Amino acid sequence: KGSSAIAEVPNFFDSTSAEDRFAAVLNSRGFADGEQPYGLSNASVDIVRISNPVLDNYSPFATIDLGVAAVAPLKKMPLTSDGKTAAFFADGRVIIASIENARVVSILSDPAVRIADITDARIKGNTLYLSAGDSIRTYDLTDSANLIIGKIIEIEKKVGSICVDDDDIIYAAVSDSTGEAPEFSVVAIDPAQMPQ
Repeated sequence: KGSSAIAEVPNFFDSTSAEDRFAAVLNSRGFADGEQPYGLSNASVDIVRISNPVLDNYSPFATIDLGVAAVAPLKKMPLTSDGKTAAFFADGRVIIASIENARVVSILSDPAVRIADITDARIKGNTLYLSAGDSIRTYDLTDSANLIIGKIIEIEKKVGSICVDDDDIIYAAVSDSTGEAPEFSVVAIDPAQMPQ
């Protein structure tokens, strides 16, 4: 189906079976060739009812049109812990979608966001973390309909994968290619100690 990210989500839809599970599948551009007669030209998210991990020949339970031609092809969809809200990134935009209600709830303009620079994204609590280029950008998701740009943490090295622990400490894999050979390391960052 040309999907680039997937996340399992809780069973919050009306269900015919208590054992039903759902997955959110990001399609990099609309639907691939197949049976759907309603293909989209924009990037979209399919909500899929699954009874096993095999997603071949699925039919979407619901579809969210993200309203842009392409979004960052992250390996794992940034999803809130309750599985109801997800984040997507297009050039110059951060898109917040309700998986529960199958619709986009807000779009924040952020000219610094470029798909080519994005390496990872995570949601922890009410904060969205985005690693791009040599920085980590944060966004306040307290009100998902009114996304707010938070702290921008400059690393001065290329940032790769990130994770956030229960104390909100960010761990980032970074690389430095200024020398004869690239150097790789992991840094720990406490956003509370960083200037606004």
